Amino acid sequence: MSLSTLDRDLVRDCLQGDDAAWRTFCERFAGLITQVVEQSALAFEMAIDESTRNELVTEVFSSIVDRNFTLLRRFRGESSLATYLTIVARRIAVKRLQGMKVPGTKSSSEIATHSTAAAGTELRIDNKLRIDNQLRIDNQSPSGQAVPTPSATKPLSPNPEEAH
Repeated sequence: MSLSTLDRDLVRDCLQGDDAAWRTFCERFAGLITQVVEQSALAFEMAIDESTRNELVTEVFSSIVDRNFTLLRRFRGESSLATYLTIVARRIAVKRLQGMKVPGTKSSSEIATHSTAAAGTELRIDNKLRIDNQLRIDNQSPSGQAVPTPSATKPLSPNPEEAH
């Protein structure tokens, strides 16, 4: 999804110091940030109370504002604003959750693995492997021999002399 005009204008107004725009930004994305914080905690099998959740959400918004909106200025508009904020919130929450590790919760390496899974990377890799495997199966003849795919065959040449 690309950047909407509404989001582009909202970011621009926030970066220009418009207090009303920042309030709108916070109201609009508070639910998303809260959900990311909660999902991050769940991915690490950590139970956080409402107070801790609110602290983490506040930390995300504070990080966005820090150093004259540096995180918001880094947004290049190559994705939706919600996607960008999801990544920012997840990184901040994971960093903080790692510092809150208590006995019985997962190790830092397990947290990193779950963070990647939360981002969908492992799922995409698994899906690609399944697709590749299915393509190998589909490209075999009934005798079990591989059938060439269009990319594996020689391209047709417009020159009849090169065809032989």
